[in-house]
Amino acid sequence: MAPVVAQSSSAGAASGVRSELQRLKGYAAQLQSTVGDKQAQLAEAVTRHKDLVEGDQIIAESCAGVHEELHRIRSYAATLSTVVEDRQVVTELAKMSDFAKELENFLPHGRKPVGMSRPGP
Repeated sequence: MAPVVAQSSSAGAASGVRSELQRLKGYAAQLQSTVGDKQAQLAEAVTRHKDLVEGDQIIAESCAGVHEELHRIRSYAATLSTVVEDRQVVTELAKMSDFAKELENFLPHGRKPVGMSRPGP
């Protein structure tokens, strides 16, 4: 009688191991799915961040170009006002220079344009 009891205990243990293995496989599948989802979310976030950084760089370069143009306009106005004898024209050139200066103040000061000192904080 003892061998029959040993076989049924052994079969029960094997069944328990198989059941535990199936449960572990289920957990592994859930973990793999969760990791895959998180990986996809991370890849999307990295791509979005990269696009934002590229957009910021384009804006910064554009602002630097605008700074340079405004500085050039102010420089031209200053030069012209020294050679023009008409007071009204000189007044208009001064207004143009002041307006260009005001526009510069609205732009971010992240990059220093060529030939200009950056205003302090």
